Amino acid sequence: CKFALHDCDCWSRVYSPRTRQEHAQHGLEWLARTSKTAANEYVSAFGYRYTPLLALPYFDSINMNMIDMMVRARASTR
Repeated sequence: CKFALHDCDCWSRVYSPRTRQEHAQHGLEWLARTSKTAANEYVSAFGYRYTPLLALPYFDSINMNMIDMMVRARASTR
């Protein structure tokens, strides 16, 4: 979106935050795909993949995530 943040009030109406349960459910749906093509199509449509971390009761996949900026920076210099 090219609007300034203060000019756009659509965020609260259009986007709702993901929940831990929703993320885990989508991960299980991805895991249930029977072919690599189907799994890739699911990722393209929803942006979810399964990780065993989702099964841990103390792991909150929404609030406990990180982006490895060093890998991204290193990849962009190649």
